Amino acid sequence: MQLYQQQDIGNVVWQDSAEHKMLAAFLKNGARHYIHNTDCQLSLLVDKNLYLPIVIPHVDYPNSYVCSPYGQYVDYGYKEVDIELSERPWANKLSKGAIKLFEKCAPRKYFDKVVFVNNWLLSTNLYTDISIQQLKDITDLLVSKYPDRAIVFRSVGDMLNHQLLSDLEYLNYDKVLSRQIYILDPKLGVYKKKKAYKDDLRLQRKRTDYQWVSSKDCTSDVWKRVKRFYDDLYLRKYSILNPQFSNAFFRDSIQEKWLNYHFLQKDGEVHACIAYFHRNGIMTTPILGYNFDLPKTEGFYRLDSLKIIQEGVQNNLIIHNSSGAAKYKKHRGAVPSSEYNLVYTKHLSRARKFPWKLLQGMTKHIATPILNRYEL
Repeated sequence: MQLYQQQDIGNVVWQDSAEHKMLAAFLKNGARHYIHNTDCQLSLLVDKNLYLPIVIPHVDYPNSYVCSPYGQYVDYGYKEVDIELSERPWANKLSKGAIKLFEKCAPRKYFDKVVFVNNWLLSTNLYTDISIQQLKDITDLLVSKYPDRAIVFRSVGDMLNHQLLSDLEYLNYDKVLSRQIYILDPKLGVYKKKKAYKDDLRLQRKRTDYQWVSSKDCTSDVWKRVKRFYDDLYLRKYSILNPQFSNAFFRDSIQEKWLNYHFLQKDGEVHACIAYFHRNGIMTTPILGYNFDLPKTEGFYRLDSLKIIQEGVQNNLIIHNSSGAAKYKKHRGAVPSSEYNLVYTKHLSRARKFPWKLLQGMTKHIATPILNRYEL
């Protein structure tokens, strides 16, 4: 098992794949070249055919939640409460009170002292197979290299990553709730019976003036529209704490095919898009957007969501539908699942362990009951 720092990246033997092209580019150019609100050190852990990006956030910078536990649980936590609990005053007040209490107990400069394993700096990380011996070796190596930092595996789901979750708990990692996600398995065929899915199909059939195309059928500057669509939805509508992808990210990810892009086009102009990647039979969509200049009646979000289902069906992939818009996703056949941060703190002092233990208790006894009660 070898840990390569950025200056050693020339010694890595890469495979000819989109994933490895993306990893190599991020390690060569640095995270902030591609995501403006990430200030972190990148390295790469290699063990035979296992290649895992390692992310060490700089603790004095207000990072995006993709590389900051503080950004996820505190900064974005307040935003999520306002989005999901705006019409439930008591739950809103209780949740914000809990976040405020935690904020006092866990300053950013201490809580963000972590090492992320398999962090691709996207909203969702997908996993390849990792043996329990490899997990133990990874833990031992990172504890020796970063003795003052907690070790964190993001995006570990109880439904999609059951074995990984079990193995990490066996190795004394703590299971800390991250979010509730939604999973759609096309093989079960539930989506076919849903009225919302049938309505989306009818909408698609009516919109004969729009066609889905791939990047090879678009102009070389299509990335400019994709970036605007993404920024309008994720940054302007929701939160600047989402990854702020740069021009270079969209240009390179389209040209180098890091992600599977699909564009909804009319008369040669793109009006909506999705981009997904898949691993181990699971797909997730970190990029989705549409033209905010046109009215909602165009149904772009519905057409984007339908395209995701169709890609999952066509490629026999389970769809990781991320979090949020719970009712919308359940009406199309997705089912809820809990996703966790798996955190190793055994080597840290009691004071450094305390915020994670507190957070584990708060998410278990406050966040989980609220998620279940309101089906968020």
